[in-house]
Amino acid sequence: MMVQASFREGRFFDCVRDIEARPDVVNSPTSVGPELWRLALAAYLEVRQVDQARIFVGRCLAETPDAPDLLLKQASILALDAEYERAAEQLLALHRRLPGKPAILKRLVAVFEQMRDTGKAAAFLRAYQKAVPDDPWGTSKAEHFRALGLV
Repeated sequence: MMVQASFREGRFFDCVRDIEARPDVVNSPTSVGPELWRLALAAYLEVRQVDQARIFVGRCLAETPDAPDLLLKQASILALDAEYERAAEQLLALHRRLPGKPAILKRLVAVFEQMRDTGKAAAFLRAYQKAVPDDPWGTSKAEHFRALGLV
């Protein structure tokens, strides 16, 4: 399928163009539908079309409501919409299910930083640094927090 090839090659705008050109395929009730929805979700997030990504994350979650990767993407969309409380709730629930996952911890740091809850942001940053000790993002963020006197 051309959409998959475009996505694999990092041609996300081409991928989105192909998805939008064939709504009949995207909306088809076949087994390809959910796989294509996940691909569309990832492509729309890559090109920062959050409104379209929100539609596809809803479709995907309707099929597999407990998929951690989809819940993580939904939390990211909530944070992009400045719905930090809801994003934090969802991320904390994911963290309880999958403790120590770097992707979840990193987003928890960002969400609590946006909520101005520096204590929780610093705590999750410490947990992130334990999980991924040599990560440049974690090191940079820790230096930033130290400069502010938070760590």
